[in-house]
Amino acid sequence: MAEASLAGDASGGVGRAGGLPSPLTALEFLTVVRLRRAPLLDGSALAAAQLWYPCVGALIGGVLALLDLALRGRLPPAPEGALLLVAWEGVTGLLHLDGLADCADGLLGLHGRERRLEIMRDSRLGSFGVAAVVLYLLLANAALGSLHGNERTATLIAAPALGRGAMVGLAGALPYARSHGLGLGFRRAARRWPGGFALLSAAVIAVLCAGAGGLVLACAAAAGSACVALLAWRRLGGVTGDVFGAGCELAQAGVLLAAAAMQGAAWFRPWL
Repeated sequence: MAEASLAGDASGGVGRAGGLPSPLTALEFLTVVRLRRAPLLDGSALAAAQLWYPCVGALIGGVLALLDLALRGRLPPAPEGALLLVAWEGVTGLLHLDGLADCADGLLGLHGRERRLEIMRDSRLGSFGVAAVVLYLLLANAALGSLHGNERTATLIAAPALGRGAMVGLAGALPYARSHGLGLGFRRAARRWPGGFALLSAAVIAVLCAGAGGLVLACAAAAGSACVALLAWRRLGGVTGDVFGAGCELAQAGVLLAAAAMQGAAWFRPWL
C-alpha cells in the first residue's frame, strides 16, 4: 500500500452507515480492477473494508492458480515462475512492491525519523529500494520454481491471502507513525471486528489450502511481516502505508519459503 494511497479522510469508522463494507471497496483498492465509474474516496469505508482483504488475496491467488494450470508443462519452472510474478504484481498495479521499495529507502539509510518519513513520501527510487525489489523478486521466483503440483496451487492461493492479512495485523499491532492520514482510520478498524474477521479468514483460507501446513504458512507470513514491523517501530515509532505494503510482500516471501521447505510433507496437503 503505497504512501500516496493513504492520503485522505482519517475518520476510520466501520462505515458511515454502520453496514457491512462492500467487498468491491477492498477489491478496487487492492487491485487494478475497476467495476465502478468513480473510485471510492471515503476513508472510513476503505478502512472498514479490511475485513475483505484476505478474501481479495485469495481471489488474486485463484487467478494465479488458473494461470499456473494453463502454463504447467508448457514452460520450464523458471520462466513460468517469472510470468506468475508478473501477473501477481501486475494485478495490484505494483502497489505493495512500491511500498517495499519506499520502505527500504526510508528505513535502511542513516537518517533521523523525520527525514525517513520524508524519503518514504518521495516518489523517486533509491539504491536501497532497487536492491530490495530485485532481491524480493529473485527469492520469490526461486521459491515458485521449486514448487510443483498441488503444493504450488495451494501456495499460490494462500500466499496473497496471508499477505493481505498481514497488512491488517500490522495496522492493528502498531501505532501510525504520522499525525494524520488514512492509516489512523486503518488502525482503529483493524483493532475492531473487521480486523479480527480478516485475521481469522486469512487463517481459515490457509488451512483450507494447505491443511495443517496452512498454520505453518500463517506463522511464516507473520514472521515475514514482523521483520519490517520491528524495523519500522524502532526507526519510525510506528507504521505507514509503505510499511503495510512492505509487510505484505515480506509475508508472501515467508509463505513461499515455508512452502518450498515443506513440500512433500504428509501434513502439507490441501483440505479442498
